[in-house]
Amino acid sequence: MTDQLSFLENPPARVAKQLLYIVYGDNINYQIETKLSILSIMRHTPAANFAIRIMTDQVAAYEGWPVDVLAFTPSLLEEWLGPTLHHYRRKTMGILTALDYAEQTVFIDTDTLFKQNANELFDLFNKGEVLVDTIDGSWADCKDDEVIAKISSYLEKTHPEFDESLKIINSGVLGFFTADKPLLETAISFIDEMSANADPDCRLLEQFSFALCLDKQRRIVEHHHIYHYWSKKEFFHQMGKHFFNQYGFSYQADFPSKSSEIPTVVIRPSFLRRLLGRLKIKPFPKKLRSGLLKLYYALHLDPDGHKGYEGDQIVAYWLQAMRKDFSKYDEAAFKDFQSGNWPIAYQQVASQQQRQALLAYVTARGVNSSS
Repeated sequence: MTDQLSFLENPPARVAKQLLYIVYGDNINYQIETKLSILSIMRHTPAANFAIRIMTDQVAAYEGWPVDVLAFTPSLLEEWLGPTLHHYRRKTMGILTALDYAEQTVFIDTDTLFKQNANELFDLFNKGEVLVDTIDGSWADCKDDEVIAKISSYLEKTHPEFDESLKIINSGVLGFFTADKPLLETAISFIDEMSANADPDCRLLEQFSFALCLDKQRRIVEHHHIYHYWSKKEFFHQMGKHFFNQYGFSYQADFPSKSSEIPTVVIRPSFLRRLLGRLKIKPFPKKLRSGLLKLYYALHLDPDGHKGYEGDQIVAYWLQAMRKDFSKYDEAAFKDFQSGNWPIAYQQVASQQQRQALLAYVTARGVNSSS
């Protein structure tokens, strides 16, 4: 792949406000997430007062969409990995670079859906404040958590200026002004330092670096405008594929209204059915109950419900059970399921007819754990 002209050589016009996505790689699910998020903005924001901009190396995927595309080049993506080749450093570099293109910038993760007018998001924070997705407590609440244990130990030894009151944030939404560039530069420095000296594999290193650069420097503001479905991706990937396979991936003027047919929540069986499900799985080891409950929910949804989107959620429950539960806690059962067989140990969860119907359905959908 040869380099095309990047947005650094051909920068976009500076605007007052921009909403920014950063998405790269050819994984179709990232494109589905981005497009569903954009459509949710358009449904709830009939007169947007900001530009929607996508930094991407997949320019063709967004041709015709009502967005500004800022083209990555392979060399730029490589450069933004930095000295330790940390994957999520690219996100921070992208936001830093984009701050030159608007006075006020809100970065949004792709796995998001707007619940109300997106114009209001920019009104939530002023200069001296930074918008975040959520504040997830303080460092004191999580410093011994296994995920950040090495980071915590390193900071205690090398950065005594930080104390346990440090606010831990989710960086799925971040809002800055142009004047906040030094904060981003500090965050990048922390990413480089901690990925080199503390824990290069920590999946929360980038979020923790943002927390460090904001500590006592800015007032942190949360929002309530966006559903961040990071733990429910399978559901929206399946429903997004359903929508775009039915109507096409190229933008159409009626997409915002059409997309309202897609459920914006995870569908569950009735309360009574859920209660019965919990009684069914109670005899099994605790670590396996989550996976069994997902299968139980899948057994009790209607494949044709909600214009077929309920069928997509059946597939999503199946995928979550396989990926997050059986593949980790019962490899033999996982292999049975992948072979189209229901493990003997779990047959009491459903009748033979129900088990056969679910296995036939996911097989017909061509589902495997990587779908």
